[in-house]
Amino acid sequence: MNWVRSVCVLCLLLGCAEEEECTGLELTLRGPVVSLPSAGAGVVVPFSVSGCDQGDLPESALELHVINDETGRLFGTEGETSPAIETNRTATGRLIVVLDMSDSIVSTGSRQADVVSGARVLIDAHFMSSPNAEVAVFAFGSTSLSTLEQDFSTDRAATTSTLNRLASDPGRGSTNLYGAFLTSLELLTNRARSDSSVTVSSNTLVILTDGVHETGDADSLRDRSVTRLESEAMDRDLRLSTFAIPVVGGGNEYDQGVVCALASARENCISADPDSIEQTFRQIGERLQRVAESDFLMGVCSPLEGSRRSLTITAQDDGGRAGFLRVDYDATGFVLAGCEPSEVLRMYEASP
Repeated sequence: MNWVRSVCVLCLLLGCAEEEECTGLELTLRGPVVSLPSAGAGVVVPFSVSGCDQGDLPESALELHVINDETGRLFGTEGETSPAIETNRTATGRLIVVLDMSDSIVSTGSRQADVVSGARVLIDAHFMSSPNAEVAVFAFGSTSLSTLEQDFSTDRAATTSTLNRLASDPGRGSTNLYGAFLTSLELLTNRARSDSSVTVSSNTLVILTDGVHETGDADSLRDRSVTRLESEAMDRDLRLSTFAIPVVGGGNEYDQGVVCALASARENCISADPDSIEQTFRQIGERLQRVAESDFLMGVCSPLEGSRRSLTITAQDDGGRAGFLRVDYDATGFVLAGCEPSEVLRMYEASP
């Protein structure tokens, strides 16, 4: 009966849809629900909000509420403290930037400088999105000269040094585009799976090139790249996105589709003319920041004791899209006094 009351409240707040049909926002758990009896009656829920398509982000403003499933009413309306909800600054976002350093890049006017400058803009935006942001840099040309210049690191100074070095790179011959993509994708997914204990906001690969694959076996390697990307993208827990930047114009024309095939979504292939390279990187950086901002931590003080309790988080964006997430939690050993939601979050964030 209590769950029926909760559903009725949800229908009033959100509008009801057919079962299993996603018509608005999707709320997803992004880690274990944590009970903190040491905070009195604290519960912490890490979650994210997206459109039905994982790559679709909510509008800029979100209205978030938490429902007490025992009564079907919003927390904070029955004398208890209101929930504390904030951007999840404990989540880790990973980024690997894959830069074409072939001879055509380094020998064409300011293109090399523009590529490195754009990469700085992207990486700076990524580091600003989270204290735990990690960056790796891969530079490619011909097969033997394609290298991981920097492994995944939170060290901004090291990343700056890596980019400074690439700004004067002498050039790496022709273009092993698909080999660079496959190697970088494997580096990213291996890193993600080796550190599965952390909450992940995103795993992102961004690749830039000013040409097509030139080192042989283009058709078979393209098929391998697309198949591997599709396979990895099916793992929703990975939160994988790949972006492709084909640089065109200024006498440099080629089939952009062979580069766009490396993007995880159509809108993730963003063509850049020689004068808009930095702006294109900036656009992707802004999107990564929005992804980070759609990850949340919710701290609440349970009004209930007992091993099997639940609450429901609701969300609605400026565009009128809405969704909800029902969360089970364990309230065993809770002391229903002296609990403050903001202190619950502070204790959670301070824990190892």
